[in-house]
Amino acid sequence: AERYWGKGYATEMVQAFVDMYWSHFPTGSPVVEEEFPNTLLAMAYEANLSSFRVQEKCGFLKWKSILDEEKSRGRGQIGVWRLERPGDELANDPTEE
Repeated sequence: AERYWGKGYATEMVQAFVDMYWSHFPTGSPVVEEEFPNTLLAMAYEANLSSFRVQEKCGFLKWKSILDEEKSRGRGQIGVWRLERPGDELANDPTEE
């Protein structure tokens, strides 16, 4: 609902999720590809600048853009953001292809 926009609730929720996630999965995610166990990914439509700002405030870095017609349903490209586990920024860099 628009009345909740711009009040920081999304940023607070994402940061709380990230903190909980790292503490709940101290050795990496059981559902993420084995080569990037200490990386969280977030996705948002590139036209949704507010969602991008939330990712930035929570420490995520823009990784890449993808165009998946089925997932985007005509809404355009999807930005993929990544966040490394604190202290693990140099290991398993997913930007290297």
